[in-house]
Amino acid sequence: MPKLPKDELERIIERDAPGHTLATTGEGQDERTTRATPEESSPDIAALREKYLGEPAPPAGDAAAGADAAAAGEEADDEIVPVQRTDAADAFDHESRPKTIVVSGKDKKIIGSQG
Repeated sequence: MPKLPKDELERIIERDAPGHTLATTGEGQDERTTRATPEESSPDIAALREKYLGEPAPPAGDAAAGADAAAAGEEADDEIVPVQRTDAADAFDHESRPKTIVVSGKDKKIIGSQG
């Protein structure tokens, strides 16, 4: 399932947790956009079904239409993200440390918190 975009997470945090912002993880690339590259030697799932289960492969148009319909109606996963206070006076104070919240991908709101 897909993840919520970073800008949408920021809007949800601003709305549901005033005085907090999405915590930065440091310099560099956003780990949410980093994806592992699949192996090119992996056979198609339809070919595996036909080989091991004896099921005939569905026509190419039917499989693509089903995948598109599933992707269009797919909801985002719930996510656990770090947040930090925007008005912290002391960087080493207990209140200034990053906290963890749970954002619902379905409801687009904060459903849990820690810290």
